[in-house]
Amino acid sequence: FDPSRPSAETEFVKDEFGTFLHAFAPVRDRAGKTVAVVVAAAAENWVQSLMRPMLIAALICSAMALLIAVVVSLIMSGRISGPMKELHEAVLHIGEGKFDTRVAIRSRDEIGEVAAAVNQMAEGLRERDRVKSTFARYVSQQVMESVLAPSAEVGLSGARRRITVLFSDIRGFTAISENLAPEKVVALLNVYFEAMVDVIFRNKGTLDKFLGDGIMVIFGAPEDDPNQEEHALRTALEMQEAASEISRRWAAEGIDLNIGIGIHSGPAVVGSIGSSRRMDYTAIGDTVNLAARLESATRDTGGGILISEYAYSALKGLWPMREAGSIQVKGRNDPVRTWAPAMPPAREA
Repeated sequence: FDPSRPSAETEFVKDEFGTFLHAFAPVRDRAGKTVAVVVAAAAENWVQSLMRPMLIAALICSAMALLIAVVVSLIMSGRISGPMKELHEAVLHIGEGKFDTRVAIRSRDEIGEVAAAVNQMAEGLRERDRVKSTFARYVSQQVMESVLAPSAEVGLSGARRRITVLFSDIRGFTAISENLAPEKVVALLNVYFEAMVDVIFRNKGTLDKFLGDGIMVIFGAPEDDPNQEEHALRTALEMQEAASEISRRWAAEGIDLNIGIGIHSGPAVVGSIGSSRRMDYTAIGDTVNLAARLESATRDTGGGILISEYAYSALKGLWPMREAGSIQVKGRNDPVRTWAPAMPPAREA
């Protein structure tokens, strides 16, 4: 050790008198010169008796710190795991289409921000689903899926393709409406259109538009349909069956619905037609015009369904048919040969 500076041993030293810790302090004269050294010796037992309470206190403090850390960890884990589990369940419900699901926001931290974002996402999806459901009431399922497809570009466009067009109309509807209260006319039309649209969609038809009490349907667009003529004929037959059922249900009101249907196949321009602010998915061309003319001709021929020769050529062998004669169509020089189902659905009294 340096006798000119105070110092103390850090380890016990054993001598003939026992085991001790030693401390040293210099004694200086007035001139600052070290003239003696004071040595203090502390026995090992005495030092350990003083350190034992300190050691115990240190152990107790460590145990308390560990306990506090565990408690705080459990509390923090509960504060995090609970909301995270709730967020996980909410996302699963939203993924299942339950867009009314909401997460309770209990804090303003990061978890609260995530919960708010999940709620905003659910609200956005609910609104989109509402718009989609509303949109589906105005167009057919095929058109809606075509317009809402991720790759679809919304704009005016058209393509030439082969389609089958069906026109239907209630005969004598003006007289029917004159004998019914306006509210009942609307109710009858709603029942009628509900049944007709179910038939159209069931047979892969695309509802083009309502024309008063008439309906225009196209087959083979926007999706290709190699069996479009067959689907059009099945639609016509089922529409007549549905009209018969409605007549039975409204017999007390004196309602007897008879519908005329015209079917024609051929090329047409199909697509979104109109303006940049208002467009319709529809078909235009001579094919559409001839189908409409065939529907009008059912009033003169007395038949319920008239099919052009072009559509008939694809139906040979699929359904018993009979030739219904030729009709003269405005804008055409040659008469148009027509056909009709040989066994239309029976009408019950």
